[in-house]
Amino acid sequence: MHAALYSILSGAAGVTELVSTRIYLARAPQGAALPYVWFEDRSTTYIRALSGDQAYRRSLVDVNCIAASATEAIAVADAVTSAINDARGTYASTPIVNVAVLGDDTNTLPPTSGEEFGAFERSLDVEITWRSA
Repeated sequence: MHAALYSILSGAAGVTELVSTRIYLARAPQGAALPYVWFEDRSTTYIRALSGDQAYRRSLVDVNCIAASATEAIAVADAVTSAINDARGTYASTPIVNVAVLGDDTNTLPPTSGEEFGAFERSLDVEITWRSA
């Protein structure tokens, strides 16, 4: 599922126009250039079909858009939302049934590594329903 989400994001022109290839699983590398996107899996549940099959999964994922300004972080989050909301199809060999952005939150991040100013983060709560192989 992670490769599928990465594929959706990296294949979206609106996202890559803003962050280029700076899309990361888990945390971004220390000192990564702004803006960037990183995501992590919060939880995955198994969906049991009437047949007893547990081939479907529902994952809750945090997608975090980090930028030098709140306006830029929101622009990146809007591009990410446009790319992933209602995505369906097969990405990186993973059948995606549906993707939905459930909510968002904006935060300021403290400076790191001797930086004078911190960054801004727009976090998206994303639900991905997918079929495992």
